[in-house]
Amino acid sequence: MPGHSPTTIPRFPLFDTRALGYRTTMRTIATTSSVRGSFFIAGLLVAGIAGCGQEASSPAWEDSLQEQARTSPNAPSFTAASWVLAGPLLEGRTDFGAANLDNNKIFLQGGWGESALLDTAEVYDVLTDTWTSAGVLPTPRPFAVVAPLPSGKAMVTAGGCNGIAYDIADIYDSQTNTWSTAAPMLTGRCSHTATALADGRVLVAGGWPYVLTAEIYDPVTNQWSPTAPMTKTRAYHKAVRLPNGNVLVAGGQGMVDNNDAEIYNPTTNTWTQTGTSSYYDVDSLTPLADGRALATFSAWTPNARVQIFDPNTNTWSNAPDMIVKRMGHTSTLLHTGKVLVAGGSCDADEPDCDWSDGGYLKSAELYDPFTNNWSTTASLNETRMQHAAFRLNNNKVLAFGGINGSVTIAGNNSRTNPNTSSLVLTTTLAGSSELYTPESEGADCSGVVCNPTRDE
Repeated sequence: MPGHSPTTIPRFPLFDTRALGYRTTMRTIATTSSVRGSFFIAGLLVAGIAGCGQEASSPAWEDSLQEQARTSPNAPSFTAASWVLAGPLLEGRTDFGAANLDNNKIFLQGGWGESALLDTAEVYDVLTDTWTSAGVLPTPRPFAVVAPLPSGKAMVTAGGCNGIAYDIADIYDSQTNTWSTAAPMLTGRCSHTATALADGRVLVAGGWPYVLTAEIYDPVTNQWSPTAPMTKTRAYHKAVRLPNGNVLVAGGQGMVDNNDAEIYNPTTNTWTQTGTSSYYDVDSLTPLADGRALATFSAWTPNARVQIFDPNTNTWSNAPDMIVKRMGHTSTLLHTGKVLVAGGSCDADEPDCDWSDGGYLKSAELYDPFTNNWSTTASLNETRMQHAAFRLNNNKVLAFGGINGSVTIAGNNSRTNPNTSSLVLTTTLAGSSELYTPESEGADCSGVVCNPTRDE
């Protein structure tokens, strides 16, 4: 693959004797009380050695430890984060549906091409780094929503809008590269959400024309069943399955703008309203490893606002703003417990926002829930907005598709301005994908924090 290999830099040993003789440096994000106790005892031992005639800042002592760190086969190392280009898409597209399947494959379908709605689908194979054709959607339609099913399958649900709400559901099988039609949904809808439950079923909730209904698809019986009614009508909202198996549905528009959320419990088949958020324009909603959820609010205009939902207290609280005001970005939980936010478009009022190509972003940043801070990370190779990103089983993140520039053209363009023959602004689409490798400090990621719920 194109790109530069990350640089590996040796780190100082665990005990840095230059600072007070026994400063300990914790590399792992989360430790048990026994590990913390071991660190404390080890610190006292080093302090005791220094107090028994061994000068803490002795050059010989430092040289000995650093030599051990350099020569030990288990010496920790630091690898900088990086993005490298991956296999190209067969077609550039945006506003598509996509899902992370359970067999090392990523599925995408539909969306907009350079000038028309696409009815094609593609599959990315993580092992071969290639995109291949997944055929044609049986019933092409805009704004269909995709959810993963067990055994390498994906379900494409509903879609439409502009006065149309489909009740169609199609299933793609990546093992056989074939399509089949599922039972029709109970309610036609678009701008809804479709969330894979822990037991393999799929929850479809809300959508236009502002319905209170939600329904569950069972792939074993090929049947839809209604859930209890939602607490509010909502469309253009976000939904995510939490580590406890419940589904958090947040924001969106209904009969009124919804600056709140609700939780569906699949065990009791009930919806419960949460506390009120400060905003309704949820752009991304990401589960955290500790059971909370991180929301960014910039669905309609670039912004940096962030809040966190805590299911234990049923409340929302403010988190620090993102470093860059953005919208149309992706937000992905990493195996380290951090959240990667990448791409999007920027605010024209910001001094560092380059509108020469439409204000699309390459920049990326990380939220650390343990320090409650944002930091910059490696930038994308290409600008992209309204793309998709998923964490893979190898802990890398694949970002693909989206809008990556704007051009002014003459004549009719069916996507941006179908009723004029004058100069119009249109978008150029990314036909590329790229892989993000998080920075590594040689930490042992065998614990729960380094193995959160797989992205859906």
